[in-house]
Amino acid sequence: MQSRVPPQLLVFAVIIVQHMLLVRRRIAVGVDSPLALYDAAMPLVAVVGVVSLLVATLTTVGIFLRLRTASLSEIQLRLAALEEMLQGAASGMPNARSAGIIRQDM
Repeated sequence: MQSRVPPQLLVFAVIIVQHMLLVRRRIAVGVDSPLALYDAAMPLVAVVGVVSLLVATLTTVGIFLRLRTASLSEIQLRLAALEEMLQGAASGMPNARSAGIIRQDM
């Protein structure tokens, strides 16, 4: 699955990077302090942080909604298969699915 970055975010990033380059030139000349570069980058860091938080939250909600339709016994089977897979990985087993630890339909 290929993820695509919204064009508005790319335009915003370009504007912020141009401003950061301007501030860097001003720092090289001695007009601004080096901390001004961090101040110039802060809007991009904040926006990327908020977007990643939204994606993480929506992904978690989507997983919970998907698992809500599963019965308790199915969830217990999946957890048991996950535990066996982790134990197999710890013991050096290369592929738990091919070894039959995980069912093919999951």
